[in-house]
Amino acid sequence: MQRGILNRLSVYIGRTQIDRLIHISTHSPPLAIEGLKLATKLLKQTQDVPRFRLALDILRKLSPEDAEAVQDDAWIEKTSRKVASDTERIEADLKSYKHNLIKESIRVGLIIDTNRSREPFTDTKYRLVMKILAIIYMHLVISLAPSSATLACVTSALRQSTSLICPCKPSRFASNKGTT
Repeated sequence: MQRGILNRLSVYIGRTQIDRLIHISTHSPPLAIEGLKLATKLLKQTQDVPRFRLALDILRKLSPEDAEAVQDDAWIEKTSRKVASDTERIEADLKSYKHNLIKESIRVGLIIDTNRSREPFTDTKYRLVMKILAIIYMHLVISLAPSSATLACVTSALRQSTSLICPCKPSRFASNKGTT
């Protein structure tokens, strides 16, 4: 029986292989028990505790007297703790990264404002509004980065709001039609 399962899985690797084993086990009664045993062995090499419990529950329903249908509480507890600590560490890194990115955007905004001090429309109100817009823009870039279409809409809206704040501000990229 196991040879039949292994032949079907030869083209899959990793998580797809585990998903395929569970699928075969739920749709093919002759291969179900062997497939679930193999799936639980493969799942113990990962950190996917919920999927391990699912495979084990199905195995217990199909073969409650099987020796491999026993829940490994020590592995579940150890892996759950490791996943929780990794998640906390990654979330802390992400929070730190976002904070540093916002600080950097403010710093860049201040450098740009310093360079623009010789340009017209450098009053305090305009600079304050531009800094706030830069902070909002960076926050939106961080939170909406996976969606480039949404990011394009936000960029367009910020450009329009900038022109509403100071409609007479000349564009840096405007061509000089009257000069030769």
